[in-house]
Order: sequence, then structure tokens, then C-alpha cells
Amino acid sequence: TLLDAQVQSVYYNDQYVGLVTYDTSGTNKYMLTVYDASGTVKFRKGFNTEYRNIVMTGGNIYIYGDTQCLIYNLFGTQKFAGTLNQDISLIVPGNSISKMAIVSQNSISELKLK
Repeated sequence: TLLDAQVQSVYYNDQYVGLVTYDTSGTNKYMLTVYDASGTVKFRKGFNTEYRNIVMTGGNIYIYGDTQCLIYNLFGTQKFAGTLNQDISLIVPGNSISKMAIVSQNSISELKLK
């Protein structure tokens, strides 16, 4: 078989496709596998964040849900992992990995990573 776990969600941009499955190794809850346009695995990364959405843009992958956010580059290197002080409805990445807009139910705020 092509996959050894049930696909939970699929995310993509013009160059990559990311599949989220349950982590069959039991190390993490989820496994994100990112493929390039030729079907080659770019990277696999396990995570435990209960996610609402994943955004793939600008060479980065944003995984977020409720108040938690993870950011990886397309080499699988974690650039940020943290809990924000507001519920996240939507993340809108800025022109660099260090800037993004966080949309919550009651506000829109800019987040700058150090």
C-alpha cells in the first residue's frame, strides 16, 4: 500500500502536498509528511498539537489550533512552537517567517517572532 495510516487531512500549495495521518509509531499523535511535485518525500514530522488548520506558504508550514502554533520550514526544521494568549481562528503569514497576522473571534493582531 502507498500509505500505512489513514489520512486525516491534506494541505497543499503550488509546489508541495502535505498529508496528516495518525502517527503509527505511537511517538506522537499525528504525522505530517510533505511531498514535492514529483512525489518525493521532503520530510516527515510528528506532532501532538490538536490542529484546526495548516497553511503552506512562503517556504514555511504553519500548524495551528485553538491557542497553539507550530511553524516549520520546508526542510522540517521547527522555527516556532508556542501557545498564544488568544484563540486562533486564522493565521495569515506575512512577508517573512517572523511576521504574521493572528485572526481571532474578536480581534486581528500582528505577531512578530524574535
